[in-house]
Amino acid sequence: MQPKFFAPLFLATLVGLALAAFGHHVLALAWILLSMLALLSISDDGRPSTKTWVTASLGLVGFFIFVVRYGIQPAAQGDVLASIAGIARAIHLEIFIFLTGLYLVVNTFAYSGFIGDLAWRIVKHTGGSLGPIMISIMLLTCVLSGLFDGATITTIMGIITLTILLSSGMRTKHIVEILLLLVVATNIGGVWFVLGEPTNILAAEKLGLSPFFFIKYASFFAIPAAGLCAFLAWRVVRRYPKIRSDRPEMEVLLEGLSLRRAHAGTGTLSDTLRDIGTVEVRSLLDMTRIIEEEGLPDFEAALKAGIPRSKVHAALSVNLNSESLASGLIDFYHYRSEGDPLAEIILGDLLLDVRDEYRARTKSRRLIVASGIILVILLAAHAFFPAMPTWASTAIAGILAIAAVQPNARRYILTQTKLNMEEAFFLVAIFITITELNLAGAFELVGGNLLKAGSVPAVGIAILGGSALLSAVADNVAVMDILTNLVIHHEKWSFFALAAIVGTALGGFVSPIASVQAVIMATIVRRVAKVSFVHWVRITAVWFLILLVVSSLILLGLHALDLPPTLAIPALRV
Repeated sequence: MQPKFFAPLFLATLVGLALAAFGHHVLALAWILLSMLALLSISDDGRPSTKTWVTASLGLVGFFIFVVRYGIQPAAQGDVLASIAGIARAIHLEIFIFLTGLYLVVNTFAYSGFIGDLAWRIVKHTGGSLGPIMISIMLLTCVLSGLFDGATITTIMGIITLTILLSSGMRTKHIVEILLLLVVATNIGGVWFVLGEPTNILAAEKLGLSPFFFIKYASFFAIPAAGLCAFLAWRVVRRYPKIRSDRPEMEVLLEGLSLRRAHAGTGTLSDTLRDIGTVEVRSLLDMTRIIEEEGLPDFEAALKAGIPRSKVHAALSVNLNSESLASGLIDFYHYRSEGDPLAEIILGDLLLDVRDEYRARTKSRRLIVASGIILVILLAAHAFFPAMPTWASTAIAGILAIAAVQPNARRYILTQTKLNMEEAFFLVAIFITITELNLAGAFELVGGNLLKAGSVPAVGIAILGGSALLSAVADNVAVMDILTNLVIHHEKWSFFALAAIVGTALGGFVSPIASVQAVIMATIVRRVAKVSFVHWVRITAVWFLILLVVSSLILLGLHALDLPPTLAIPALRV
């Protein structure tokens, strides 16, 4: 964690403890939650550990305040299993299992080359015209985001889109805009079905909403979002010419090298150089900076950072488990930098060296695709058999997917999945603090005052806008957890629930920490540019305002039609 966070963490802790010392324990917990959200809004240094340290540190303070005032409720008759179940509910363990399974499926799909091949099939089908390509990708993203978790679709479609755009010679500014539009599509565009968002699943579970509730009512909000994403993407890419429909040789080589590393059981070239221990830390930092800022392959970045050729060769030989590949890559770099035609001949030889890995990779593709089909079937079954837990679908599919790949690639895929999950760990402390506030009765008090503050349409608009703004600085799953506790006791809870579902999805794209999709896309965007929290918000603010106005008008229209109809108040599941 960076030193700049120590002072605000210390100050937030002191204020929280002071409020608790004067007997304002609910306010102290609320302060801790707000402090988490405020610090998360500036923790955009690209390190998952930063967000986790922020929330974990303040979360421990909040837990101390809660235990001192309210104690820990013992499980019935000291039942250990009941205690474990209570903790699992507090941290929403099922969401993390759900995401882990999905990441396993996505990473094995990427390993098989299916995602990259799909990108170039799209290019060939459209003849390389970027307008139809981007419109198709945006609309397809909105549709798929309703059927799958938006985090998965963000990963797949983000990599596909980035692959295509990097081959188009597009300016970095426009690449970033297209990638952020994909976050809009996976959030509000995917709100039309229960499986599309963790917030949808959470609302359906706690409020007893059927899958058809989302199709009947939430789809009215997804359609304008899909249209806006397609139109804006078309406006960005229309100025660029067609791209070649054949796959660039350099990209094929880099994919092959990535696969070779997976088979060799090694990490990045930087890791290998660090393990060798004869390279200055400053040179490694320069190498990392060049990769981030210029998007160069790691072996080129290492040479450009001034690391001696002999040391790069030694590290590449270990990293790729091939001395001939290491020598070829370094020769290719030098010949190309000098404009020597021999570079193209060396490139052809390198491509021949990695062809066997491509053959091995595609052999497992059918089994991996089969695991994806099984995932679709299980997710569809959950929509009609709610008793089957959602996380079971991705867990089963993930196990089948990882079993389909070659044994020497599994460690690499599991490592990638672990890194993906680290992006979401900061949510644990937020979930626990929200549970503590709920047990302290804070939401019941606030909710009662809010729901009596005005007419039903006015309260609905307030929930829509408020949840959207709060979701921009806090993960939208946590916000949905709050809102379900607020609206449950009102006879118009179904109308307010719809406003909350749309609002949390709407706010999920506004900042790089607003949703899991945004966190994932921030990682993908860093491959081409460093986008700060403020820069991200500056790009998305206009889109947010347009969709907020349109969504508010749709919500008022539905209320005028008395939709959704008044439903029986369900029993709240905490």
